Parts: sequence; structure tokens; C-alpha cells
Amino acid sequence: MKNFKSMPDSKNFLIFAVALLLIGGPVYAQSMEEYGEPTTNENSSFPVSRPEQVEADDEEIVIEQPSRHMTETKTEVVEKSFKKTSLEDSDVETEPDFWTPKNRLRKFEFGLQSSWRVYREPDLMRQKGWMYGMYANYTHRFADNSRIHSWKDALKDSRMLNLIKIETRFAGGDMDYESVRTGKLDHERDYLFEGRVLLGYDIFISEQTRLTPFAGAGYRYLHNESYNRRSTTGHLGYNRESNYFYAPIGVELETPIRGTWKFGATGEYDLFIYGRQYSHLEDYGGGLPELKHDQNDGYGLRGSFRIKKDNEVFDVIVEPFVQYWHIKDSEIVSGTLEPDNNTVEYGFRIGLAY
Repeated sequence: MKNFKSMPDSKNFLIFAVALLLIGGPVYAQSMEEYGEPTTNENSSFPVSRPEQVEADDEEIVIEQPSRHMTETKTEVVEKSFKKTSLEDSDVETEPDFWTPKNRLRKFEFGLQSSWRVYREPDLMRQKGWMYGMYANYTHRFADNSRIHSWKDALKDSRMLNLIKIETRFAGGDMDYESVRTGKLDHERDYLFEGRVLLGYDIFISEQTRLTPFAGAGYRYLHNESYNRRSTTGHLGYNRESNYFYAPIGVELETPIRGTWKFGATGEYDLFIYGRQYSHLEDYGGGLPELKHDQNDGYGLRGSFRIKKDNEVFDVIVEPFVQYWHIKDSEIVSGTLEPDNNTVEYGFRIGLAY
């Protein structure tokens, strides 16, 4: 009786197993596609998935996917950075190379000059005439000093001495000599060379107005030729050389006036350090000596105005100038001396600045 009653239970169990197979089969197949082939536990006959493999596969997916996204992101960043740099390069002003036009930190200027020079030994003689020549200047700025808002700021700037300038000029011409004692002699040939090294400090009192105090060292050489020539009174001339060593101290101003036009001015005091004059009497032979006279007292003054037109490549400059020297009596040598004298020179320059 017990067995008979269990038959319906067996039938129900059979129906339940068939339904389970019909429903579970697709689910099992789907799990095979997602997690791989199942394995059998050593202690069980039921198939189970591998947690280790699932975690490993998950790690591979996590590693591969971000890696691909990171590569794409880096590519995009590089492309965007390149585009940004290209745009910035077109807008941002970079420091030009050494020979690039309009380099504010380095400036080379050259041109021609002409001047009227008058040399006097009061109550003794006078020499005058035109001189023509050329000049060349180079300015190197180590940095651009910042604008100041008060004069106290000018002393706080850590880049106080921010420029060095080298100036040279050479000129020559025929001079006319006139003396109350030794007559007249025209067309004496004179040559003049001058070289200077200056250190300066730019003070920007506004965005474009610059005031530059400077100081340095200078050398001036003058050669006068009158050897073997006679004056109107029959006196023989002789060659002379003049050497000045001095310390220039001054200030330079530059400010815009209209558009690309600028105005500049320079004032300077020249502290006379030492001078030596050579009188070449020995050229005539006969035991005549070469006279050397040392000069220790004197001073110089100079000033100029400058009009500058800024252009794309070369700036054009016109500059009238004046220079003055006063040198006192030299030491006495062999009963002779170089007397108290003064020199005045008026001139103008026209040049280009690169």
C-alpha cells in the first residue's frame, strides 16, 4: 500500500524534472557563453563556475578597456596641445634671435656724421674746420627693467645695471690754423678717433618713456698733421698727437611723440682723468726731441637731441650734437708746455638702427 501511494509522487517528480530541463537548458547555455566552460568540483557532480577565472577575466576587461581609453585620451591631449601651442605661438611675442629685427635687448646703430670743430689756445692761436666721418654703437640690455611708480622704486629694482653700450666714431678733415705769432696755415689734416664703454640703468617712468643714467670710460685720440709745411710767416709746422682719458657721466631720455616717432635727449659731464700730448719735433732730425706733455686738469661737456622713426627693419635716426672740452696748462717739459685750451664741436649724425 505504501508503494502504491508513492507512485503519484514519482510521477509528479518526473514532470518537475522535465520542466526543469526545459527551463534550465537555455539558462545554462547562456552562462556558458558569458563565463566559459564550467568545471566539476572534485567533491561534487554538479557543474560549477570558476570564480578565479571570472575574476581574472574581469581584471583583463578592466585593464584592457581603460588602457584603450587612456590611449585615446593621450592622443586627444597631444592634438589639443599642438593646436593650442600653434595658436599661442601666433599671439604670444617671444624673444627674437640675435639678428632678428626689432630686438629690444640688442641694438646696433651706425651712420655718418659731420661737425664743425674749433680749437683755441686763448690769446695764442685758433684752429677750425669741418670734419666728416662715421660712427657705430652697440647696445646690449641684459633685461628689461620694470616701470617705476615712485623714485623709491628706482632704487629697489634688482636689475639696476641692465645695459652695456659701446660707442665708436672716426672723423677726418682739413683745418685752418691761425696764430698771432706764427701766421696762418690752411688745410692741416686732422684725424679723430673716440671709443667709449658705458654702463646704464633703464628707469621707465611710464610705459614708453625711458630715463637711463649711465657712466663709463672713454678715450679720445686726435692726430694733427702739419709736418714740413710753412705758415705765412715762414714757421715750420710739426705733427702732434693728443690723448684724452676720461669718465663720462650722464643721462639719456627717450619718449614717444607721435605714432612711430620718438624723441631723445642726452646730457653728459666728462670727468677728465689724464691727457698726454706728443709734439714730434724729432721728425726734423738735428737732435730735436719728441716732447711729451702730461695734462691732469680739465673737463668736458656734451649734449644731443635725437629724432627717431621706428620702422619694421631699420630705425632712422637724426641727431644734432655739441661737445666741449676745457683742458688746463700741462706740466712744463724742457721749458715748454701745452697751454690752457678749449675745443667746441657742433655736428649732426644720420644713421640706422637695427
